[in-house]
Amino acid sequence: MSADPVTLAIISGAISVVSGYAQVQSAKAQGKAQAAEYERQQKMNALNALQEENRRNEQANRDKENNLAIFAATGFDPDSRSFLGVNDEVDRIAAKDITNIRLNKLSTESQLSTASYISKVQTKSKVVGGYLSAAKGITTAYGNYTLYKDPKSTSKFFTDDESDKY
Repeated sequence: MSADPVTLAIISGAISVVSGYAQVQSAKAQGKAQAAEYERQQKMNALNALQEENRRNEQANRDKENNLAIFAATGFDPDSRSFLGVNDEVDRIAAKDITNIRLNKLSTESQLSTASYISKVQTKSKVVGGYLSAAKGITTAYGNYTLYKDPKSTSKFFTDDESDKY
C-alpha cells in the first residue's frame, strides 16, 4: 500500500517542523549547560585566587616570624631599623605577589566571560536556525502540497523573463 503524494508532502513537512523544533530545544539545553559550566568555572577561579592569596599571606607571616626568631637569637633588637626593614621587604614582596594573583584572577574571569558571551551568541544563532529550519519545512510542505494537489499549477511558476514561462 502506498501513500499519495499529497499525504507524503504533509508528512515530510511535519517531520521537518519537528526536526527544527528539536534543534531549537537541543540548542537551548546546550546553552544552559554551557552557561552553568562557565559560572562554575568563574566561582572556582575566584576560590582558587582567594586560597592562593591566603597561602601567600601565611607565607609572609611565617617569614616574618622566622626573621623575628633569627634576630632574637642573634641578639638584635626586634625594634631595630634593620629588623623592620627586612619585614617591610617581606610585606612588599607579598603585596606584589598578591597583586599578581588578583591580576591573573581578573584575566581568567575576562576569558571566561568572553567564552560565555560567545556561547550565548552561538546558542541564539542555533535557535534562530532551528526556527528557520522549521519554517522552511512548513513552506516546502505547503509548496509540495499545492503542487501535488493541483499538478497543473506548475504552469504558474515563471521568472520575470517572458521567454521563461512554461
